[in-house]
Amino acid sequence: MDRTVKTVRGNTGFGMQRGFSLVELMVALLLGSLIVIASTQLFITNQRTFQLQQGLTDIQEQGRFALDFVARDLRRTGLRQPDFVTGPDVGIELDALTVNGQSFPASSEGGGDNAANDRLTFSFHGNAGTQDCEGSTLAAAAAPARVVNTYWVNDQAELMCRGSIDAGTNGIAIVSGVDSFQVLYGVDTDEDRVPFASRYVRADQLTAADPVVTVRVGLLVRATQGNLPELAEPVDFIVLDKLVEAGSAPLDVAAVRRLFITTVRARNYTWESI
Repeated sequence: MDRTVKTVRGNTGFGMQRGFSLVELMVALLLGSLIVIASTQLFITNQRTFQLQQGLTDIQEQGRFALDFVARDLRRTGLRQPDFVTGPDVGIELDALTVNGQSFPASSEGGGDNAANDRLTFSFHGNAGTQDCEGSTLAAAAAPARVVNTYWVNDQAELMCRGSIDAGTNGIAIVSGVDSFQVLYGVDTDEDRVPFASRYVRADQLTAADPVVTVRVGLLVRATQGNLPELAEPVDFIVLDKLVEAGSAPLDVAAVRRLFITTVRARNYTWESI
């Protein structure tokens, strides 16, 4: 039996379908590109902001930690033990000295060079259990003894400290990224039994007879973590008595920086001298 299959073409209920025209396609591509560009720019901006915030947080932690560390140590300057009355004098050291077989440079003014940093050296009497700035502990057999700490900035822009208790060390790094370390000494010039820093002087202006009642420390710290956003041209900084000029090392590179300053009261001095 012959069967014939017929195909009936009729109205399916759908309208005529067609693709996008060239103009419509170009407009769609343009709008899509604008959205992608805007999203990318927003992502980059957010990333740069996040990196900048990380840099500022890094500086804040570095600077505050360094100042607190030095300040706590400085408060022991000139401490004298009653049972060590025949021992050497202690205080801000203005001459090079040797303690426990180690040579310690005196406190010094770095000078006018843009990258020059000061050095801070001071001493105090320690009993058994006393620690120096490196964390070394004075043994009972060696106590009481004169303890010396010295702070400076090395060639790697690290704030260093070295103590006199352990003769086998060369110092430890406190923080990195230090562009300037400056120190001024507050001197009481009036003998009125009232401790007051009537003037601040540099280490090269200080004499052994000057009663130091305060020590002012300035630190210019830069962010040390990488991938920070590029900044504008470097700017000048005034660190205590020193102008650190942009364009010359260490400010020849744009970076996130912050200036930290603290004044520490020297609690150990001879009342007859103030």
